[in-house]
Amino acid sequence: MVWRISVGFGLIAFCLLSANTELKADGITLQEIRDEWNNRDSKSSSVKIEWENIRVFSDEGIEHLEVASLQEMKELEGERITLPNAKLIFGERSSIRYDSVGLDAVVSGRTPRNMYSFNDTESRFFSETSSDKVGQGYVYKEADKWNNEAIQIPVALFRPIRSGRYLLDQGWEISGIKTYQERPVLVLELNHGTLRTLVFVTQDKAFLPLRIQSYVNDIITYDWQGKYDQSRLVGWSVDRYTSDSQVMYSNRANVVDISFEPVSDDTFKVEFPIGTKVYNRDTGDRYFVSANGNVEIQEADSHFGSLEEFLAGSRPEPVKFGSYVLWINIAIVVLLLCLMTYRRLKLT
Repeated sequence: MVWRISVGFGLIAFCLLSANTELKADGITLQEIRDEWNNRDSKSSSVKIEWENIRVFSDEGIEHLEVASLQEMKELEGERITLPNAKLIFGERSSIRYDSVGLDAVVSGRTPRNMYSFNDTESRFFSETSSDKVGQGYVYKEADKWNNEAIQIPVALFRPIRSGRYLLDQGWEISGIKTYQERPVLVLELNHGTLRTLVFVTQDKAFLPLRIQSYVNDIITYDWQGKYDQSRLVGWSVDRYTSDSQVMYSNRANVVDISFEPVSDDTFKVEFPIGTKVYNRDTGDRYFVSANGNVEIQEADSHFGSLEEFLAGSRPEPVKFGSYVLWINIAIVVLLLCLMTYRRLKLT
């Protein structure tokens, strides 16, 4: 009799807890989440985050990677690769500065840089690789500046609304509750054609992003997972998948430092080093950065000889096909004249 009463009370308690969970989820609206995210965004006008990246590659992932030295990459299979610290700075308005070190640093022993800067008027990207003698620079106005795979958890935490990626407007819905990290979480879902995005957020008033999943044709492509100490971001992970749902690589980010000190506007402009080959995507212009100003590239790079000659202003002129034709015609005329002269002399 006692055990029946205990079981009965247990079932009642379980039902009440389940009902409370459902009521809490039903009572939360997208507008409530949006308001909290807007509030957090406004309180973090300047955020500087520094973190350490650790990557682990799978055999399937290495086969799918396009790298300069596949054999050297194969030797890294299953190893934990620690890259130098990356740095991300959010400024006022929509300014971003993101500096990282490429994977080529592991293969080459160098530390090639990747630097991104975005503001309201211009976007710049500078990249070095182990095979480049000079860096590559890009300038453009329009860009999906929030789309970098490495920063999705910080964007969802500090810039969900201002970034435009998580506006929670048309198309978004609260699709339900799931158990994640041994607690119920709200699932926000966006369907856009073949693309589907799921965002798992806590059910407390902070609505912290715990997990973001991206799908194409119902095949998972990325899986981001945030790590928090209380409500403080301490790291995140990114798993990238191949087209057959195999893990290409796993990246683990351990936060080293977060600060909220104001930063100057100069922080958000990437200055291209001397020797950088720059391409302006909007105008189509290509040029080298020299000590005396930009030198425009008029023809194919091979026409300019070495970079040193080019920057010194002593680049060879490109040889034109028309000049070859002219000299060939002159040679033929001279040869014919010689033959005619020879025949006349022989006849006389």
